[in-house]
Amino acid sequence: MKIERKAFYTKKITVQIEPHEVDIKFGFLTEMKVEHLKMPCTFLAGKEFNIYYSCLSCDGEIVLTSAIITSQIGKLNLSYLMTGKLRKPSFLESICDIFPNIKKRYSNSNCYLESDNIHGTFRLFQVKCPLCKAKYLGIYIYRAAEIPDRPGPKLAPAQVYLDNIAWVEFDEDEFFKEAGIR
Repeated sequence: MKIERKAFYTKKITVQIEPHEVDIKFGFLTEMKVEHLKMPCTFLAGKEFNIYYSCLSCDGEIVLTSAIITSQIGKLNLSYLMTGKLRKPSFLESICDIFPNIKKRYSNSNCYLESDNIHGTFRLFQVKCPLCKAKYLGIYIYRAAEIPDRPGPKLAPAQVYLDNIAWVEFDEDEFFKEAGIR
């Protein structure tokens, strides 16, 4: 499958985070927070978050909500990029071509995508500009909060590692078929 990468998003993004009750309880985040970040970046997931960035084609505002990248409601979330989840494993090659800093790794009979920079299996999201319909693919890792039932060394908030967002062009029907969505 051919996916053409037109450009990486290199401008700063704005992230607005609403604290979760766990964040408040453990002091990770006590009030709404707005950050201006360059990718790759890590930020608290909170109860909800919104990522704002400008379309590289028309300069319109694109809003990427936590609901978009953590669920499949109304948008595509391919979730873990593993061959066991895909109809065509060659789809992973197309994603590696778009994001050259990720590599294929093998575990048992599955192939998945991972980075040397951060441990975890990448997830993929796809969004369109609401004005000009330019397509974007992004890769990220979501880490759930680590809250022990009893005191211990591990205590960490839920975080999102946003590796990259790319402006791309591809045939949607072919993309969704290879991804196993249609």
